[in-house]
Amino acid sequence: MENKKPIILALNPGSRYLGFAVFDGYELIDWGIKTINGKTVDSRKSNLKQIFMMMLEKYGLAHVVIKKLHSSRCSPCLKQLVRYLKYLARKNKIKISQYPLGEVESFFIVSEEEKKNKQLLARMVVHQYPYLQPEFEKEKTNKNSYHLRMFEAVALGVVLLNKLENDK
Repeated sequence: MENKKPIILALNPGSRYLGFAVFDGYELIDWGIKTINGKTVDSRKSNLKQIFMMMLEKYGLAHVVIKKLHSSRCSPCLKQLVRYLKYLARKNKIKISQYPLGEVESFFIVSEEEKKNKQLLARMVVHQYPYLQPEFEKEKTNKNSYHLRMFEAVALGVVLLNKLENDK
């Protein structure tokens, strides 16, 4: 009997943008940035629910991995949005994992000489998924680096997949 890999949704939330990546095993099947519209927390939660439910319906998610927020570097709004994402996953019986960015960077960047940063992490992700190179090139010229959220989401997904494989 074939051991089917779970469909994983990796999320790097911000209060205005959501980086996402969808995996079928190690195959990256969708990725990008979604804008979280709304002026109030409640309207953003409503928009976030639409995004999440659309992805659940489209892909049949089995596992969600979310970037663990640094408590002193995020807004109350963002904390509420992440709590809401976890609530939506639990409500839909989807497994949830969270990893801090430092753990994700340590997985990809093993050399102590290399300063860990988001650009380097994005480069390492592109090395693993070369078809993301055009997005990386665009990102290097953007003043606002919000697309880095997508690269971090891809990295989160890879870390979770690796952990699931090692736990077998």
